[in-house]
Amino acid sequence: MSYSEITLAEHPDDRVFVGIANLLNEKLNANVITKLSDLDSTYWDLEIGSSILVLHQQTFVGITIFPKEGYSAPEETIGLVKAIGMLVKNGNA
Repeated sequence: MSYSEITLAEHPDDRVFVGIANLLNEKLNANVITKLSDLDSTYWDLEIGSSILVLHQQTFVGITIFPKEGYSAPEETIGLVKAIGMLVKNGNA
């Protein structure tokens, strides 16, 4: 079992958060299936193929992405999280 949470941005920024979601929609056909927000956090569940990932923005953490299944996520989903990290960090967001 493994778990992967990738930091996509060091600081929260609504435009960057939405930009990442749009990039994932454009490049990976990601569909937003749930949106939750509170005072200092935003969570969007993204369906990409058979995987569900959580795009998360939090005041003290920045923007991250991780598998909704957590530690029980299949290796394919872990690999997808890592690939998204590389896609965003290479300046494609």
